[in-house]
Amino acid sequence: MHRLLAVTLTAFSFIFPALSHSQTTPVWFTLNAQEGQTVTATGSITLRFGQVASTCAAHATPGACSAGAGAPAPAEWTSPKTFTPATSATTVSIVIGKAAFGNVDPDPGVHKTVQVEEQATAQNITVNGQSVTVPAQSTSYACQLSQTPATITFPNTTDGFQISSSVALTSNCKTIVTIDSVQDPAAPFSISGFQTPFTLAPGKTQSYTAVFSPTATGTATGSIHFASTVSSVQPLTVSLTGTGVSATQGTLASSPTTLSFGNVTLNGTSSLTATITNSGSASVTVSAVSVAGTGFSLTSVKTPLTLAVKQSVQLTVTFAPKASSSASGTLTITSNASNKTLSVPLSGTAAQHSVALSWSDTGTGIAGYNVYRSTVSGGSYSKVNSAAVVPTKYTDSTVTSGTTYYYVVTATSPSGAQSTYSNQITAKVP
Repeated sequence: MHRLLAVTLTAFSFIFPALSHSQTTPVWFTLNAQEGQTVTATGSITLRFGQVASTCAAHATPGACSAGAGAPAPAEWTSPKTFTPATSATTVSIVIGKAAFGNVDPDPGVHKTVQVEEQATAQNITVNGQSVTVPAQSTSYACQLSQTPATITFPNTTDGFQISSSVALTSNCKTIVTIDSVQDPAAPFSISGFQTPFTLAPGKTQSYTAVFSPTATGTATGSIHFASTVSSVQPLTVSLTGTGVSATQGTLASSPTTLSFGNVTLNGTSSLTATITNSGSASVTVSAVSVAGTGFSLTSVKTPLTLAVKQSVQLTVTFAPKASSSASGTLTITSNASNKTLSVPLSGTAAQHSVALSWSDTGTGIAGYNVYRSTVSGGSYSKVNSAAVVPTKYTDSTVTSGTTYYYVVTATSPSGAQSTYSNQITAKVP
C-alpha cells in the first residue's frame, strides 16, 4: 500500500459570481375625439378603441406606459366591434371608453380615441353633436400620402402660450394629386399654411404649420385627416399630442436619476437613497410614492407631502434578492408637478458567494482528494464533494452569507483508503 502523507491547505479566496392594401383589408378613419365623448351614427357602425402611435400621458402598469409619462407608446387598438341601433331606433350612440369595448384598455396610461371602419359609401356621424364625415373606402390604392414627422408631439407648453411645429406632407403618386378634403384638429390644436384644395406634384411636398395652444393643464390629443376625391390615393391621418402645464408649477427631479445596486449577495440586502427635489417655481404636493420590481422595497414614507421650492425629500430603496438573477424595477413619484409622474429606474443583480480552496502535498500514489466542512471549529466534518477532487483545488458554491466555515482535506489512494485530516482553515463568508 502506498504511503499517504498529510496535506496542507495553503490558500482560500472568495469568488462572486410592411402590409399592402387590398379590398379585404379594413381601412380605419381616426376620429378627432376623446374618451368620454359620444359618437352617434345612423345605422350600424364598426369601431375600435385605442390610439395611434403617441406618447404616454401617465405612468401605468402594465403596458407601454410602465416607463412613465413621455415614453413612446405604439399604436394599439381593441378588436373591432359593430354597434347597431336598438329595435325601432334609427341611431346608435357610443360613449368612447373601455366600457363600450368589453372593459378592454389596449394601452393604459395613454389618452385614447376610436377609429371608424370605412364603408363602401361615406358615413355621416356626430361626435358630441359635431358633424363628421367618414370617407368611403376605396377598392384599391395606387399610391399614398405621407408626412414628416409621421406624428406631431409638442413639448410641455405653458397654458395661455402656444408652440408650433413645421410639417411636410408628401405624395408618392406618379401624377399630380389634388388634396380637397382636410379635417382640421379641434382646439387646442390648429393648422395653417395652405388652402384647400391644393395639389401635390410627384416628389414634391406641401409644408404647413401645426400649432398647440393649451388653455388648461393636462394632455390633449387630436388628429388631422388629409384625403383626395381620387379613389386611388390612400388618405392620411396624423395624430397630435401636447401637454399644457401651469405657469407656476413645480418640477421634480431625482438625484441620482437611476439607482443601480450592482451585485448584492443572495438573501442579503443593500439600500440606496434618491433625493427628490422641487426645482420649479411653485410648491409641489406628492400624492403617492411606490416601488415596483422583484426584490425591491421602499422605506415607509407618509403621503401626501408638500415640497416647497428647492426643498428635497430622501427616499430609500432596499434591494433584497431571493433568487440568483438580475432584477429591474421602478421608483415612481406621483405629484401635481409639471412632470406629474417621475420614474427612477432600479437595477441589481443577486451574487452567490463561494469559497475557493487550494492545497499542496508531497505524497505519492494519490488518486484524489476529499474536502470536508463544518460550521464548528474542530468538527464534526461533512464531505462536500461528490467525486474525488483532482487536482489540488476545489470551489465550494453551497455556502451561505454570514456563515463561518471550517475546512479540512484528505488524500485518497486508488484502493479508496484515506489519509488523516489536513490542518483546518477558516473561511468567513461576508
